[in-house]
Amino acid sequence: LDYSIFLDLDFKERTKRRTKFINQEYLKKILLPMHKEYLEPTKQYANFVLEVERLSKEEVLDKVLLELNNLNIIKF
Repeated sequence: LDYSIFLDLDFKERTKRRTKFINQEYLKKILLPMHKEYLEPTKQYANFVLEVERLSKEEVLDKVLLELNNLNIIKF
């Protein structure tokens, strides 16, 4: 079974959560272009897109598990 889940989060919010990449030049010259070219286009092919900006890690996990359970991919 091939099933993809895209965890959608605004680029600005994602960079806030990345403490490793504080250099603004790196963000603008490397991360943003790579995101636009390689990550964002994959969203259209996902079977399930989950907006995660207002969710905790635990809530994201719960929603992903629920989706997989509803599709009979996993049982819990």
